[in-house]
Amino acid sequence: MDYGSVMVLPGTNIAMVLSFTGDNHGPKSLDAIKKIYTNLGEKFPNAEITASNLNNLAKDVNAIKANLP
Repeated sequence: MDYGSVMVLPGTNIAMVLSFTGDNHGPKSLDAIKKIYTNLGEKFPNAEITASNLNNLAKDVNAIKANLP
């Protein structure tokens, strides 16, 4: 079983997708990753979809922290 979701940073055009495999299942296959990109491209047709990490997300959140509750 996989888990994760799409999170849009409030007041921005930035979204982060965290997509994990279940415990002890190892990394996703290349086919599974391609499917994720395809599905995101369909859901967000004008988006630039790139791999990233939580450090980059933290930088984006830090830039809008004054607007967060």
